[in-house]
Amino acid sequence: MARPRRAVPGDAAALVRLRVTMLEAMGAPVGDATAPWRAAALDWFTRSLSDPQTFAAFVIEDAEHGIVSNAAGLCDRHAPGPGNPGGLRGHVFNISTLPHARGRGHARDCLTSLLHWFADHTTV
Repeated sequence: MARPRRAVPGDAAALVRLRVTMLEAMGAPVGDATAPWRAAALDWFTRSLSDPQTFAAFVIEDAEHGIVSNAAGLCDRHAPGPGNPGGLRGHVFNISTLPHARGRGHARDCLTSLLHWFADHTTV
């Protein structure tokens, strides 16, 4: 069984493809491959993956199909409070698995890795 790995900037295009899959499943109009938001998303993922302190994505890679699943999240600062004196919060988004790879626990495994990253590699 494939295990999640931390995504790198070279995985940005796969993350955009998985974002398209997720948005289509939600009924969002994504346009075709030339839709301007896709180039902007590719740039955003490439830059974000280059900042390992505030952004992480975990992916499952299949030898035949490449990256088939992911979970991504970022950290940002909010006003401190009693339960979070540093104000650092994690935001999980972009969880997706290609249709042919669903039902194998890939998204769950990616999300679990992301939650461990939030807990172990971020500071308050």
